[in-house]
Amino acid sequence: MKKRLLTALLSLTISMTSFAFLPPAAAAAPQTDLSDVQVAPEFDFTGQKIAELPAVDKLTVAANLKFENNQDLEKVVIPENYVLSGSLKFSKCPNLKEIVMPELATELWVTVTECDKLASFTMPVSPQTDLTQFSYVTVSNCKSMTELEVSNARRMSVKDMPALETLKLTASPHATSDEEYYNIDYASCPKLKDIYLYNADVQPTPKEAALMAENGITIHCPAADGWGTYLGHYNVNYTFIDAEALQGDANCDGNVDMADAVLIMQSIANPSKYKLTDQGRKNADTDGDGITNSDALAIQKKLLRLDGADVPDIDPSLLANTLFISETEGKSGFNSISFGDDGRFNYFYGKYFSAAQDFGTWTISGDTVILKGQYGTNSFRYKDDTLICIAEDSEGFGYNSQTDSENFIKVKENS
Repeated sequence: MKKRLLTALLSLTISMTSFAFLPPAAAAAPQTDLSDVQVAPEFDFTGQKIAELPAVDKLTVAANLKFENNQDLEKVVIPENYVLSGSLKFSKCPNLKEIVMPELATELWVTVTECDKLASFTMPVSPQTDLTQFSYVTVSNCKSMTELEVSNARRMSVKDMPALETLKLTASPHATSDEEYYNIDYASCPKLKDIYLYNADVQPTPKEAALMAENGITIHCPAADGWGTYLGHYNVNYTFIDAEALQGDANCDGNVDMADAVLIMQSIANPSKYKLTDQGRKNADTDGDGITNSDALAIQKKLLRLDGADVPDIDPSLLANTLFISETEGKSGFNSISFGDDGRFNYFYGKYFSAAQDFGTWTISGDTVILKGQYGTNSFRYKDDTLICIAEDSEGFGYNSQTDSENFIKVKENS
């Protein structure tokens, strides 16, 4: 109901505002009862320290709100149930310290400029927002602002922000479409070092990635396929948002593995050459006693299952009726393992699919897959659709032995 009301509000307010835009096309919908909607009067907060719109008990359109050239204003409060429409402007309010506003649900022009005492600004978006609607945001000349959070902006400009340290976005700067981009003037934002990008589907363009690397920006991004490789290619510092509290993940790559233990020992032995990021130091300190060799040992014990922690069994459906192909090509091509839903497996050597070289039964113990075949037993650790050979627990398939960390990748489900 609320979304239909908002669509109707857009049409209602276009005629009464100086800002015009086209609402998204929509299929025929039931008639909305506009008696549930009211229009806010014009407000005048001249000379007031706190500009608080009166509380309302039903949806109220507030169009083209402006708070500008007010030397006394310290706080702006826009309660829930207000639907902001057209434009929202905070300008030349040198004593403004706080802005409280509702979640946005319509397209909006937002300007925040020359508000010297405003330390942070957050532009929230309602979960009910039609994501085809975007806001246009300009933030500049706010000397005290250290953090800026912008959601769902089509175009955004950030410049002349000498104290800005953190920028949080739902999409990346300079997105691929000409209609949706961000413009960050790094030169006039000298303290900006951390940018959070929450949209896993939109990566920075090569130009923006190069600028981030050049300006020493650390990107906090989703642990999604390709992000680490892409940003690493452009020498951009990055850490995965999903892994920022992952104990043991010293290199912040989203995994806890032997590389983390090695990095911890290297950082202790040669701290000038091997450095941990701030988040990496938090992750690496597994016992709260600072970074020591004990942390590296704890990671190794965990990897070797020597820490006494129980590992839950993986779901058998992840293997049943699937085909795994070796990550590297052998002398006769890629080897493969086919898993049946009856607990049986077949191992094929290279391109010779006419008959299985080995076959037998498969079982699961924790995150380990155990294959008992005609030539012996082989063990693999299962992680992220990959089988990683545990050489010390494997006897090979016939004359084709397996090596430590040899990977088999899931490629498809069998018919």
